[in-house]
Amino acid sequence: MAKIYYQEDCNLSMLEGKTIAVIGYGSQGHAHALNLKESGCNVIIGLYEGSRSWKRAEEQGFTVYTAAEAAKRADIIMILINDELQADMYKKDIEPNLKDGDMLMFAHGFNIHFGCIVPPKKSVRFSQNWINVRPVGVTRSKFCQHIVTCLPKP
Repeated sequence: MAKIYYQEDCNLSMLEGKTIAVIGYGSQGHAHALNLKESGCNVIIGLYEGSRSWKRAEEQGFTVYTAAEAAKRADIIMILINDELQADMYKKDIEPNLKDGDMLMFAHGFNIHFGCIVPPKKSVRFSQNWINVRPVGVTRSKFCQHIVTCLPKP
């Protein structure tokens, strides 16, 4: 049985000093980014050059970078672009910029399940930081708790 987390279960202090990169600013990306920002988290957006979403993300108060630059700057990377685009962007822009201890998050596990994206084997700590968030029906406090419970202990 799934455990449901509520606002009082969420300890956002674990995200202090962390930068969260939301890759993609479509239907899921903007919702995740805005929820995290409203919760007081440091959120940046990663998009491809020329994305129509770039201006909208900036207008909503985000600093926007290319996906590669966002991955370099982030501690937590939430990949929220279309499934069919994820593997190429991951290999080109995200994987080369991962650091030990970074966390990768996906809202859908298609590419991981079918081996299109394979977790790097940089370190034990790193490989433990692959998580899949199921955002269906998730409120802000539940989303934040998913992140917090998966962060490595300092």
